[in-house]
Amino acid sequence: GEELEFKITEEKRNFRFGEIQKIQKNSPDRISPFCSHYGQCGGCSLQHIEYKKSLELKTQQLKEALHKIGHLDSINIEPIEGSQSNQAYRNKLTFHVNSKGELNYHANDGKTLFSLEFCPLGQAEIQKCTQTLSRHSSLWAAAQIHQIQIRFSTQKQLGINFFRYSSNSL
Repeated sequence: GEELEFKITEEKRNFRFGEIQKIQKNSPDRISPFCSHYGQCGGCSLQHIEYKKSLELKTQQLKEALHKIGHLDSINIEPIEGSQSNQAYRNKLTFHVNSKGELNYHANDGKTLFSLEFCPLGQAEIQKCTQTLSRHSSLWAAAQIHQIQIRFSTQKQLGINFFRYSSNSL
């Protein structure tokens, strides 16, 4: 574990939100994130932890959620099988489209959008598709597209889902 100075920013009935003010003692599993947008982007919250350890933490989070939400303690959870690499392994990326039609990611707060031309976690085929879609931003704005998902399957097939605001929601 780590030792931190932590400031509580919001209190709920069963939990609290906060911000790390200072890391007083680093975990031996702490590493430098490889993405320059780490900390701003909401897509990868464990990049500061050694990859194998992050998989263990994800398994633990799943066990805790099953216990807390479903009261399921007797289920055997197999360890998460990691990728061969800690980069370029994600087979799906979701983009949020702003009013100009530009492809964006959610920031850490889950509300703010920010532009990112390259995500080091996305597979190369998804990156190429993203570049192509980005060149057509006026189409997405005109069609009132608010979200685009790109998925690359293990069968080497590319799928693109477009999500449009319905006329009832405007």
